[in-house]
Amino acid sequence: MSEISLQKQLQKTFQVLETVVGLWEKTLADCACTVAATTNLCEQYFDCKGLAVVTLPVGKILPDVQERLLYKILSELDRKVADLRDKLSAVKVAQDKFSKHQEQCVKLYKRHSNELDVYKMTESTAIWPSMSTMLEVLVDSDCLLFDLYNLKMHWIEQLSEEKTINCETLTHSWSSGDKDILQNLKDSLCHLTFFVQERV
Repeated sequence: MSEISLQKQLQKTFQVLETVVGLWEKTLADCACTVAATTNLCEQYFDCKGLAVVTLPVGKILPDVQERLLYKILSELDRKVADLRDKLSAVKVAQDKFSKHQEQCVKLYKRHSNELDVYKMTESTAIWPSMSTMLEVLVDSDCLLFDLYNLKMHWIEQLSEEKTINCETLTHSWSSGDKDILQNLKDSLCHLTFFVQERV
């Protein structure tokens, strides 16, 4: 009975993981336009800041024009950053749900470890990995999702605090590592397709 309970919990957890991976893909696609706009605003900010406005005709007529432009650009930049934070917050909620399911799998295993002997935990079939392998996949997936979220938040925090990120590498630094992390997650899920769809 404990074996069935763990298998059912594993199934639920992998289903949640599928949802989270799909949400990450959609969110990163949605963020692409915002990141591009953010990069453009950063370029405008540095171009404007580097102008010797006082030497220009407009600077003589409107002495505070540069200050106003910089304020407007920074305000818009803050709005873009807030938009990215909101998008990531929605993913974090789903990701936390997965983490709780993953922790429940580990707790369930520990609770029934006396009944779940080494043979039961390491037994695999032609279409199912062993339960020990599946537990390991879940732990690894949780770490990968944690890394992905932290990479995005670090990018946002760095931009928010310093506003001196190199504009030429801004878009690249946002997307760096995304494909590898998501591909690793999708590869793991692909190997578990039959298990997730099986009626336990």
